[in-house]
Amino acid sequence: MLSVQLHHQTGGGVFFLLPPCYRSHSQQSSTPGAVFSPDMIGEAVADRTIELLRLTNSGTQCWQDWLLFADIFFFLMKSGCIDFLDFVDKLASRVANSDQQILRSNHVTWLLAQIIRIEIVMNTLSSDPRKVETTRKIISFHKEDKSLDANNVGPQSILLDFISSSQTLRIWSFNTSIREHLNSDQLQKGKQIDEWWKQVSKASGERMIDFMNLDERATGMFWVLSFTMAQPACEAVMNWFTSAGMADLIQGPNMQPNERIMMMRETYPLSMTLLSGLSINLCLKLAFQLEETIFLGQTLTQRSPSILSKSGVSLLLLEILNYRLLPLYSFVYPNVVFRYHGKSKALMYDVTKIISMIKGKRGEHRLFRLAENLCMNLILSLKDFFFVKKELKGPTEFTETLNRITIISLAITIKTRGIAEKS
Repeated sequence: MLSVQLHHQTGGGVFFLLPPCYRSHSQQSSTPGAVFSPDMIGEAVADRTIELLRLTNSGTQCWQDWLLFADIFFFLMKSGCIDFLDFVDKLASRVANSDQQILRSNHVTWLLAQIIRIEIVMNTLSSDPRKVETTRKIISFHKEDKSLDANNVGPQSILLDFISSSQTLRIWSFNTSIREHLNSDQLQKGKQIDEWWKQVSKASGERMIDFMNLDERATGMFWVLSFTMAQPACEAVMNWFTSAGMADLIQGPNMQPNERIMMMRETYPLSMTLLSGLSINLCLKLAFQLEETIFLGQTLTQRSPSILSKSGVSLLLLEILNYRLLPLYSFVYPNVVFRYHGKSKALMYDVTKIISMIKGKRGEHRLFRLAENLCMNLILSLKDFFFVKKELKGPTEFTETLNRITIISLAITIKTRGIAEKS
């Protein structure tokens, strides 16, 4: 079933057919292969949404499943593989025809809030003739839970409780005709988020937010902020990443009661739990900011032109890519930078240059294996055709191991996409 395929694929292993309204002139002719139409994809995504709702209602802990599904959904919508209007119609029909009260939480609203800033979606909700009808259906997915105990809720509960207000106010910002559909609770929750952020900003002053000591309520509120005001949230996280440490005033031994000494407390990487609840839109902003901070203008080589000639630095960079960045993207939002912006192939070619230079050299075994392992991961994540340079009668620039991995990846690509476009 396509719904099963969507559950396990991350968007690159199958060939999707774009709806006519999103298709460029060069894509008008069909390509043989495993072609999934927008209607098929919309059906599968709607089915998976209902399936996850039933799992959630049964008491099963499936937050991680929602996170993975949201990533796939975001990719399909951003790529134009789903007709947004048709998907909303399909989902509304399934909810209406459900044999039980399936909307017991705001997971659907949270899912749609992830894609609300995508250009295709914003254009539809602001200019399409059916925008009012579509907006009403989106708002119909909202579930106001009056039974929440304000003093005993976790981050997920806070996020799901506030997300309907966040989404509705976002739609209102580019479609003022929905003002009549806003209720006082949603407006009040919007004000609560603004007030909370003002208090946090005022309390921290010139200091940054201490992400290591956020309680559950503050974590949930920051998750909501990532949907409503992504830029301030992004700046707060970047301040944490780039800070030298947190300044603390503590009372040392043999000191008077009113005396304090200032100490710098080292900042630590943000927890995966905190990162997992941030909006995909914020994660994209963070990825761009981090990339610019680390690599823009080749700051590292400008400051020290000979630094990359030292094996220790190359080892460190490859270890960061292999064991930190790629697993992070795969755990939170798979390949959030590389897949959405087509950087896997360029990175793979850069790594093969390293492999070509050190292949056969003595004393570079560890560097060679790290580069080869990174290249293997990139080849398997590409799920696309690529060229391999080869001398007239000599070997390719790949190693034997990479050649075998390439053949496997090519076989999977041909099986799922066909060979017409590259034959």
